[in-house]
Amino acid sequence: MRAILRLIRAIFSAPFAAGVLVFLGLALIGVYAVWYTSAGMFPRFPQVTNYHADLGDAFINGQLSLLAQPDPRLAQLQNPYDNDQRKDIPYLWDISYFKGKYLLYWGPTPAVIFAAVQALTGIRPLNQFVSLFGYIGSACVLAGLLWLAWRRFYPRSPGISVVLFFLAGCVNLPYLFLLGRPQVYETAIITGQCFLFAGLLAWGLYFGASKRIYLALAGLAWGLAFAARMNLAFSVGVYLCFALYYLWRSQKKLSLVWKPVLWLLAPLAACVLAMGFYNFARFQNPLETGWAYQFSVPTSQKDIYALSNVPSNLAVHFLTPLSVSLEFPFVKSVLLDPARIYTVAALPSNKLFDEVFVSIPAGLPFFWLLLLWVPALGSAWRFVGRKWNGFSPRIEFLLMVAFAGGLQFAFLMVFFYGAVRYFADYSFALLLLAAFGAWELDERITWPILRVGLWLVTAVLIFATVTIGFFGAFDIPPQVFSGSNPLLYRTLADNFTQAFSALRHDPGLAGRIIRYWVYWIGFR
Repeated sequence: MRAILRLIRAIFSAPFAAGVLVFLGLALIGVYAVWYTSAGMFPRFPQVTNYHADLGDAFINGQLSLLAQPDPRLAQLQNPYDNDQRKDIPYLWDISYFKGKYLLYWGPTPAVIFAAVQALTGIRPLNQFVSLFGYIGSACVLAGLLWLAWRRFYPRSPGISVVLFFLAGCVNLPYLFLLGRPQVYETAIITGQCFLFAGLLAWGLYFGASKRIYLALAGLAWGLAFAARMNLAFSVGVYLCFALYYLWRSQKKLSLVWKPVLWLLAPLAACVLAMGFYNFARFQNPLETGWAYQFSVPTSQKDIYALSNVPSNLAVHFLTPLSVSLEFPFVKSVLLDPARIYTVAALPSNKLFDEVFVSIPAGLPFFWLLLLWVPALGSAWRFVGRKWNGFSPRIEFLLMVAFAGGLQFAFLMVFFYGAVRYFADYSFALLLLAAFGAWELDERITWPILRVGLWLVTAVLIFATVTIGFFGAFDIPPQVFSGSNPLLYRTLADNFTQAFSALRHDPGLAGRIIRYWVYWIGFR
């Protein structure tokens, strides 16, 4: 028996076995993403509208504004940005209008990718292309980050944990929300996250190899992340501060610091300058992104960010219950009921919410792994060093993720608009913190039975995360899968509902677990 346990442990811990599983996981995620985005009709894809694709077409045609022409009557209005004045004139929603042109207030990175592929191949990509690029690219980056952290900082932990955390990061409700709605908001978010963490991966590689090419790649990726979504400046700023501090501390001579700093800052500065020129060419102001000229909800600029939004945002992020059903897809999408928020928090007059599935603790069960930091921090000080000479690389890396994710979360707390798509701004950071917490505690546990218990709990929470994400993704508004391929959707619904019903009535352990779960979430 002991020999069998040693063999299982060796398989789960061996880098080669873990690498094979991660590679298979990446391949599976890629196939799933294409299958899901095409609603099971590959190579055909449903028709979707994506302004980034439209802007890519404009770039190919040599202009910075969309090819679509605004109604001439808009130019005759005294104030075209007044909803009441333009209510009888057709116009594109949530888009910038300036001097008779339609422009985007989102960053140009997704459109540049779209246009570059079209220019290189001579074929116009699908409107879903950049969303797929961001999702699959994020999966590759996350796999690289987890693998790097495991091999460099936590080689004692089981390699199978890399696969578990990888699946939790890719198959969860907030991230699949972006894939299920490959439109302008979601495309900007997922592309920004892809490049943000690609830069973090490049920085992690520089930690070990000290090759300046990794600095250049980190700077470029962070610049492209900022150019995809400007609010990522918070994360980029945090990463940059940590990176510059590390470079200053790691060089033995001050005269040697400027070279690696230049490698890091040059591509980042080039992206920031390019954004300035891009904005100036469109709005005659390098700092204007188009936000002030958008056709959207009637909200004054001073009301967009306010501390009065914090209580209601916290209520949504932590107290919104899971909406479930006993029939496929089991996890339901519902419009948020403001009356529920009023019971725990005041709702400002300008506060708005989009479709919100679920709170963080209920929709992302791996969130509860953050509690592992309570015992793990008990002996964390020994990793700082008895004689102060800076944090260890793994703690420094962890702090980068924690501060950056925390700032993005704080930004969303003061924002006037709440939506589940914004959860992705910090979900990767949460996952990395959860992974580091499990690994840190695993480093300190000496009793084998406790280690088994730790990874059993981790596996259960990750399985719950993946399950909620997988099924909930079929009901993401506007339910493209069921609308585009109703026959396949009905087949999936029948099979999964029957299987769930059979499990629920099973007299064995599986049936008892399912019945307890059904009771716990509120069914009787």
